[in-house]
Amino acid sequence: MLAQLKMAYRDSLIYSAGNLANKVVGFILLPLYTSYFDLAEFGVLGLIEPVVSLLLIMFSMGLNPAFIRWYSTTEEKGERGEIFFNVYLTLLLINLFIVTFAIILSNQISTLLLDKSDYSLILKIAFMNVFFNQLNPIIFTAFRVERRPVQFSLVNFSQFTITLILNIFFLTYLNYGLLSIFISQLISSVIVFLYFIPQVIRHSRFIIRKDLIRQLLVYGIPLIPIGISNLVINMLNRYILEEFSTRDTVGLFTFSYRLSNTLKILIIESLTLSLTPVLYSKLSEASDYRFVKKNYVYATFIVVLVYIFFASFGREIVYLVTQKEAYYRSYLLLPFLGFVYIIHTLIYFDNLLLGYAKKTGQMAAITLISALFSLLFNFALIPFLDDLGAALALILSTAIILVLTRSAAKKEFGKFYSNDKIIKLVVSGTGIVLINFLFFMELGIANFVIKFIICIAFPMILYIFKFYDPIEIETVITIIRKIRSKIF
Repeated sequence: MLAQLKMAYRDSLIYSAGNLANKVVGFILLPLYTSYFDLAEFGVLGLIEPVVSLLLIMFSMGLNPAFIRWYSTTEEKGERGEIFFNVYLTLLLINLFIVTFAIILSNQISTLLLDKSDYSLILKIAFMNVFFNQLNPIIFTAFRVERRPVQFSLVNFSQFTITLILNIFFLTYLNYGLLSIFISQLISSVIVFLYFIPQVIRHSRFIIRKDLIRQLLVYGIPLIPIGISNLVINMLNRYILEEFSTRDTVGLFTFSYRLSNTLKILIIESLTLSLTPVLYSKLSEASDYRFVKKNYVYATFIVVLVYIFFASFGREIVYLVTQKEAYYRSYLLLPFLGFVYIIHTLIYFDNLLLGYAKKTGQMAAITLISALFSLLFNFALIPFLDDLGAALALILSTAIILVLTRSAAKKEFGKFYSNDKIIKLVVSGTGIVLINFLFFMELGIANFVIKFIICIAFPMILYIFKFYDPIEIETVITIIRKIRSKIF
């Protein structure tokens, strides 16, 4: 099992490089964005993003997760070719129609969202990008299932490089403002789309199968309410913030959200990219139950460890990213927004199990209930606490998803859970963040050193709490001896 774990997490590192390269461009450019955009403009960006995300969710038809579920559970080349072609063709036709319709209505959408039609061009470009962002991920998913992380990462890194250069060019040389972000994304997506055309042909078996499309849609369509509900939970707070506060507050929250989202891109998405196909295949093998259980614990350990450093050094990160004082207060939100992604990691494994059991309808009901609670929490907390209220509402509504999905998944796969270890991880990690946040958050070398020492003590604290199994301790000791023998 150790060899399997090494392979899975080795792939995670490669996926991390590619996935990080493509998606972290927004983080790399944050210092540039904060130099050119004031908080109100960041607020506009925060109000446009949910609309684009809504289109991506609604008209994906849940076919990407359906694709990985079917594609990863068959080895037959012809069957895979039919699955690929039917998914790709369905997405192409649906989104060609919908995106065209959205572009036509862009003036009205701009006026509805932002009280003026000035942003209609940005919306048109963003809607065009939706079309390519529905199709390109199918090839990336095929690379994942086929265990081709190097090719996956090379294409992602190339797209990252193009997007980065174009962002700088349009923003600094042409002064395109917010338009720079969207037009850069569109051009890079089109280039990748054209590059992938030979891959689409190679992966396709050109046979239309209505029965297969029906099966995939039956699996995928219940995932649409899940995506919409998650969108309500994660992004509707921006519109409520604007209603009860100001667009500057929306901008500050959007900036904080983008910073904390790096935790998701860097760790969670990279882990899920490599683990999902592997775990789906292992779930069908009764002998590999322990493999799934161990991955559940190890993945959570990694996310909590990164969260500890991220939240503890949030103030330093904010000051490093931006030189504008208006953005400085955002560090107060990072421990809260970062904690959400620990919960997301736990939910990922619950949803993986429910997805394998084809309980997508149950998953949809859970997220719908949580979305309703999210509205309640946001309207209750934001009028009194502004952006902090939005962050707390996000934690509470995400926690409700965890409780409900955990209950449902336990009925199907109770044998996979190690709640005692998860509790030790989360309690120890949040305890360290709380200590650093309350007592050592002021900038200075002494506080920096103390926080760092406390953070790296996390594995030892877990040892005191008897977190590790004997075989894990033995493995670590063996590794240390090998390293010492090579050095000395």
